Amino acid sequence: MKIFKVLKISLCTMFLFSQTVYSEVKLGKDLTLTPSVGLASQKIGGTSGVVANRNKPSLNAGISLNHTTGLYALYSVAQDQQDRSSVSTMGNYQYEACGVVGFNKGIDKVTLDLSFEDCYVGQNNNKRTGTFYTTATFAASKELELTATYFLDDTGGGYGAGAVAGNRYLIQAEGYSVAANYSFPIAKASLRVGESKNFTTWTKLSFSKEIMGINFDLALWDVNSERGTNYVSTTDQKVNDRGHLILNASKSF
Repeated sequence: MKIFKVLKISLCTMFLFSQTVYSEVKLGKDLTLTPSVGLASQKIGGTSGVVANRNKPSLNAGISLNHTTGLYALYSVAQDQQDRSSVSTMGNYQYEACGVVGFNKGIDKVTLDLSFEDCYVGQNNNKRTGTFYTTATFAASKELELTATYFLDDTGGGYGAGAVAGNRYLIQAEGYSVAANYSFPIAKASLRVGESKNFTTWTKLSFSKEIMGINFDLALWDVNSERGTNYVSTTDQKVNDRGHLILNASKSF
């Protein structure tokens, strides 16, 4: 099948890359440039649990620029496709491009990360989605990390505002997630719960492991639409109320 062929080719490509020399580029004493590639069995929103790319695998590539002060910048492109039912009004597209600027600093056992993400897809309205993130991580022990993230959307939400059959579209203005990450000898486990306000609540259980230089992450998502708030249409509720098992493989160079 085509899906398995894409998975096989992509994983083989990443394996070959993993046998090459580490290609992190030093740009002077304090600046580092790092490229990456990845393949996910399904593209999914990390703050909402809503899938994209029409339930097909999604290739992605990115590059990060990191300074010793904690300042950083990221740019990534991932395969993404509009749902067929929305193509006539919103237009079709093939990818989502995102840029991030941020600051990450650790003091003793606490690390604070502040960032702004700007994402773009080539819809008919050419709408961009900008989001501010604040994440705090506490190293409770050598094996255990606790994290909390708050995000605020500055664009009025990915869908904006409107009305269909008496139901308003979501206004994804803000949300949060909390997680516990534990490093076992065989893999790192993470349990995360979150809410994308007026849209979804979700739980994610994942296990990650580096094998031959490739990072594998297997995640089980349970997603539920917010109900009784008049923000999410009945159709969206049926589509978004899902459980997902998603495998991601990535390689940083």
